[in-house]
Amino acid sequence: MPFNTGWLFGPAAAGSTQPGFDDSQLQTVTLPHTVTPLSWRNWDPDSWQQACVYRKHFGTPAQAAGMRVFLAVAPR
Repeated sequence: MPFNTGWLFGPAAAGSTQPGFDDSQLQTVTLPHTVTPLSWRNWDPDSWQQACVYRKHFGTPAQAAGMRVFLAVAPR
C-alpha cells in the first residue's frame, strides 16, 4: 500500500501527537516534503525553525482487527 500521500503537516501543538487531535487546520502534503521552500538567496533559517508534526489517518483491513500492525519502509 503506498503510504507517501495524504499526510497532514503543520506546527506542533499540545496534543498534536495524540489520537483525536483536531488536525483540520493542518496542510495536506505528500512525502518527501520540505518544511519551507529553500533558496540560496535571502534564506532565513529562523523563519522555519519550529517544532512541527506530521499526521496520517489510514484504515486497516478488517482481518487485522485486534492485531498489532507494523509499518515497514521498503527499499527503493
